[in-house]
Amino acid sequence: MKNLLLTTASQVSKRFTFSPWPVLGQLPHLWRRYFVGGGVAIYQEGPKDARVEYVGCTLATIPYFRRAFLLLVTQIARMLRNVAYVREIPTREPTSIVHCLAWV
Repeated sequence: MKNLLLTTASQVSKRFTFSPWPVLGQLPHLWRRYFVGGGVAIYQEGPKDARVEYVGCTLATIPYFRRAFLLLVTQIARMLRNVAYVREIPTREPTSIVHCLAWV
């Protein structure tokens, strides 16, 4: 069911030049549903650029989780837009992750 929803949203967004902003706006809700504690904040850096900060995530202390999470975010971004770039920005806080997203 989740796969079907994500695939449909992906196809619709590509066909109608849908902006990823509405999907990014749902991240705090999804975070509360799938993670215990912590939170997420989305900042618009430009019309096609975003910074997403995840804080209070104890799993972020595990390098394997950080890499897998980066790949997951990248795949979701590419499902929403054909060309999307995601990179992790280093933070001082071990339980925080910051991703910069850009799409065409």
